[in-house]
Amino acid sequence: ESGYRELLQEYTNDMDIVFDTFPHSGGSTSCDALIMGVPVVTYSGSLPISRQTHGFIKVIGFADNLVAFSLDEYISKAIDLANNKDLLQQMRLRLRDCFLKSKFCDGLWFTNKFEHTMIGLWEHWSKNKTIEHSLQNEKLNVHEVYNEGINLMDQRLFELACCYFSKVIELTPKNDNALNNLGICQWELGKVDDARVTLYRGYKVNKENDDILCNLSGLHLSKNSKKSLMFANRGLSLNDNNFDLHINRLLALIDLARYSEALDAFNESQRKFPASPKLLAILGNCCGAMGRVVESYNYYQKSLEIDATNFDVHSNLLFVCNYIESINQYKMLKYAKKWENMHVYPLINNKNKLIFKDNKKLKIGFVSSDFHNHPGGKLIEAFLLNYDRSILEIYCYYNNNKYSKITNRIMSNVTNWREVMFLSDEQLFDLINNEQPDILIDLNGHTDGNRLKLFGMKPCAVQATWIGYFNTTGLSAIDYFISDEFTTPIWMQKYFTEKILFLPHSRFCFLPPEHSPLVSLSPSEWRDTITFGAYNNIAKMSDSVLELWAEILKKVPKSRIILKWKSFRDQGVREIMYKRFEALGIKRYRILLRRDSRHGQMMADYSDI
Repeated sequence: ESGYRELLQEYTNDMDIVFDTFPHSGGSTSCDALIMGVPVVTYSGSLPISRQTHGFIKVIGFADNLVAFSLDEYISKAIDLANNKDLLQQMRLRLRDCFLKSKFCDGLWFTNKFEHTMIGLWEHWSKNKTIEHSLQNEKLNVHEVYNEGINLMDQRLFELACCYFSKVIELTPKNDNALNNLGICQWELGKVDDARVTLYRGYKVNKENDDILCNLSGLHLSKNSKKSLMFANRGLSLNDNNFDLHINRLLALIDLARYSEALDAFNESQRKFPASPKLLAILGNCCGAMGRVVESYNYYQKSLEIDATNFDVHSNLLFVCNYIESINQYKMLKYAKKWENMHVYPLINNKNKLIFKDNKKLKIGFVSSDFHNHPGGKLIEAFLLNYDRSILEIYCYYNNNKYSKITNRIMSNVTNWREVMFLSDEQLFDLINNEQPDILIDLNGHTDGNRLKLFGMKPCAVQATWIGYFNTTGLSAIDYFISDEFTTPIWMQKYFTEKILFLPHSRFCFLPPEHSPLVSLSPSEWRDTITFGAYNNIAKMSDSVLELWAEILKKVPKSRIILKWKSFRDQGVREIMYKRFEALGIKRYRILLRRDSRHGQMMADYSDI
């Protein structure tokens, strides 16, 4: 893998025109293409997310050439552009400059507007609102101390349980079960490094303890999937009845984009655990990653039919609905309201009334699992680096344990940084209630790592959702949906439980990467062919999308298309994509499939389009 710079170079060296996906249009990938001078042809549809790239292009002034409002127009614009090399070259020369000079890339301007919007929101709202166990008993033997530790674990009193298991280990240093349980307690308390040390110590005592192998596998899932898979396979070789080992193996394979192996492993696991809703949900994840979104939706549905209480699976189902063309905005609202009815339990007598005071700073809290090298982190960074500290205090509640340079920059620039991944909803509610932000903003919606159940408890008087999700959350406890007039026109208000709050120009600000490669000549200048491209999530490449792209390829002689995504690491996924195009009459030699790379390499790859 190479860096972000090289990825940008691919755009400008190898691509002439980028195809946007629909109904789920590109986000930061569209920005990457535009900043590399590569035009993006987009279809502005009926769902908010289908108009995202339209918003970018509108701001920089190229909507007439690049934005289509029907599939026929999409085809026409792509073909017209491919046949007009003079216009293509003019756009190549102008796109980056127009993009960088637009309000879309003006972090200070955007931050100023967002600050004033938040203050206005708060002022408007405030007009109408007012505001022990011990180990001193020497008669306890090791077994009694151990059993008491188990009892405390069952009550989720992990801090106290640590004391008991530590005492057991003090008395019997090679007690692998006590070491395993101590590691679990430390992990639950967010002491991940301590848990790792403890579990490895237990592993050295007994390499045949499948519970320890299972926990080591789980501990490594977020940062080292190869090692996680190694421990899972080792544990299954000792005890293939350990359900959690089956789960860890599947999660590791999916994270490594080894989807064909994951499907085989799923079949093996399902034979042993035929009625497991968790296995069905993971199969839904796998199908989604392979671009099989309708199958993904169906497996989530089956999982929820067995266990309707799993709010994460229900959020996954809502998320994948945004990729399915047959699901309209009316259905999205209906499904989102059902999520609230199933999973949200507002606190009784919850008092969070605050009064705005002219002489105090406005406190804004952001809850997110994406403050790292993730589109959500990249798109919030411009605001968090530029906000006015004389009028705002920013509290970030980070629900993840992934870190990057983006994480470090945000941490060092906000008023308060809280790591909350290991806090229950009740604990996080108390923390936020004590710190009393004036406005609390969700940055996840129904995406991975969300804390929507917390927002349903209404820890803050004024709550909003922004950036991470592109549709209504369905929660009556969330007051505002922060967006723009392109993504969510005013007529869409009836399909949102939240009041839509409009930002000027765009719902977020793109922070151009410092390491962007230079814009190169269009590949068609030195290669006798037009190269189309789409560096986007394979889940967005629906049958309709591929049918439209195939029609364009047929009408532009000798043209080809480059597709790039993590899923193309898997040979089975690549073969499926080739066959989908072949069924539409496009030979596989015209289809270039590339696996994911680091952001710099992806930006460089736009040079190929």
